[in-house]
Amino acid sequence: MRPTTPTFPSARGMVEASEYKCTFTLEDIPERHYCLVRPMVIEIEKDGAVFVVSQPDTGAFAYDRDLSNALEGFYKVFTNQFEFLKGNAENLSPSLHKDLRIYESLLKSC
Repeated sequence: MRPTTPTFPSARGMVEASEYKCTFTLEDIPERHYCLVRPMVIEIEKDGAVFVVSQPDTGAFAYDRDLSNALEGFYKVFTNQFEFLKGNAENLSPSLHKDLRIYESLLKSC
């Protein structure tokens, strides 16, 4: 007998657990050097044995088997990408300048 993937009800009908996402709005991030300019939406998805934390506007994401580690990894990736883009602003392509503007609309130095 083959194991079945658990399913959950959603607005789209029944979805598999690996497709199930929760959306949260953060008022701030636990990063002492940065603050959010405005509330930011993140998504948390359980995909198999790992949790995936992502931010849809920036594409930043992190994953881990432990949700706390996935969140911590996300905050690190999110702020590191902002620092990279900001530090290289003079050499960015138009596409990466657009990414920097998105990050600047979400994050600022405290």
